[in-house]
Amino acid sequence: MAAINIEVGGIKNFDLSGTDSALGPRWCKWNESFEYFILAKSVKDDVQQRALLLHSAGGEVQELFETLVDPGPGPGVDEDTATSFQKVTRTLDTYFIHRVNEPYEWHMFRNMV
Repeated sequence: MAAINIEVGGIKNFDLSGTDSALGPRWCKWNESFEYFILAKSVKDDVQQRALLLHSAGGEVQELFETLVDPGPGPGVDEDTATSFQKVTRTLDTYFIHRVNEPYEWHMFRNMV
């Protein structure tokens, strides 16, 4: 594996503070920004992508990730062919995105003045 020198200062750590319902949309935006970053830096190695994601997300996300279990591929998929980076993303997506309380969000939307 060739060494790649990457400046990671352009990506802020993911902020875990705030309400549970706000984490999902913020995670989606942060993750999209990270994917643009690795694309711009031409990071193609799976292990490096995984390490960069966890490093860039910050210590709190790293600690959280270590406690989570990969949900695995969706129903009807016999074999999990996901890369290590895809598994990390899938695990964190499942944790953050499923924390959105849709009925509450619809209630708040309908009550906006």
